[in-house]
Amino acid sequence: MSMITKSNRKWYNLGIVGRSQDKLDAAATELRGIGARVSAHAADVRDYPALEKAMRDARAELESIHTLICGAAGNFPLAAEQISPNGFKSVVADGGQNLPGSGPGRGRS
Repeated sequence: MSMITKSNRKWYNLGIVGRSQDKLDAAATELRGIGARVSAHAADVRDYPALEKAMRDARAELESIHTLICGAAGNFPLAAEQISPNGFKSVVADGGQNLPGSGPGRGRS
């Protein structure tokens, strides 16, 4: 979020996806406050049909999406070198679900 809010560009069409609609709604309100058009949808990154629906709904609402933010993954507020092997595995090696172009959903966009 901070990258978007600190940007000088105020015309973003943003699709945001996460597990908690309440948190998404709060983020959407903040982003709209800086001039962004936002479409917020609750979905789990492991549920590809739900992600596809979120994308369809965001496109229908915004017509075009400049940026898609998907925050429904494991997060560690640490420098990379401080993440334990298990933490690294949960973010990176867990079937590749958190890396674009890898894992069971590769090729989908």
